[in-house]
Amino acid sequence: MSMIDLPESLLEAVSDTELIDYDQSLNLTSLDSSPYPIVIGKETPVEAIIELLSNTRFEHFVQEDHGHFFYNLILAAIMQKHSKTISTKPLRSVLTTGYSSMRRMVLPFNCSLDKKSILKHLEVYLERHKLSAISEGVLTIASEFILNALFHAPVDSANQRLFSKLARHEYVELPDEQNANIFIGHNQTTFVIGCQDPFGSVDKEIVFKLLNRAYGQTKAEINTGQSFGLGLKSAIDNSSGLYLLVEKSKKTTIYCTFPTEAGMRKVISMSKNIHIKFY
Repeated sequence: MSMIDLPESLLEAVSDTELIDYDQSLNLTSLDSSPYPIVIGKETPVEAIIELLSNTRFEHFVQEDHGHFFYNLILAAIMQKHSKTISTKPLRSVLTTGYSSMRRMVLPFNCSLDKKSILKHLEVYLERHKLSAISEGVLTIASEFILNALFHAPVDSANQRLFSKLARHEYVELPDEQNANIFIGHNQTTFVIGCQDPFGSVDKEIVFKLLNRAYGQTKAEINTGQSFGLGLKSAIDNSSGLYLLVEKSKKTTIYCTFPTEAGMRKVISMSKNIHIKFY
């Protein structure tokens, strides 16, 4: 690891990781010498992060002024080097500290009728654990995640989207009795809201075209997946960080983090950590 030193107890988790300053990253033409790079910024706007990630091989951007800086570095390193660990046990991987005292819940769903009950479960969880200050953002993101898993993610054997052109109020059911999962958890410092679907159908090029358009970098028109792009923007804007991990044709894991001590006004104004990895 270069540029920034970590406590000895954390070195194993982030060994072989190179931290690269944002300004330096703009001038790099090759990442051959940096197999596990993480870009470090400070108050870097989302549109600049998206532009960087979409035009380079960088996948992870951590804000130095974000708070819980070392924790966020570890998350990025785990996501880089142990992607399957996160997709298999997302809550254990994301909440790397205080797991034994963590509160958590997994809510499976397979049709659009499940959305209302899931959101109610989330409301009860947030109220019970005195996290109502972030309730608005959590429920907004959960709604987007559920709609994406139901309407955008499902594909047929020819990789054609099954329901993306349907109105979001229509009834849909995941094919072949498959389930997606909403998962939530928190420890003393961090709350996580995430979703997994069994399709892995998210396309990297489309993701970045939609995000660049959403954040004003391009006027390119995309005919498919537009609601997915708006959902990603909503997830970024209403959280402190977005993590998107796509195992092609197998599984998509997406989650957002919140500091447990903050309200939504602070969360919305925070610098954003963004991680987008396809493998």
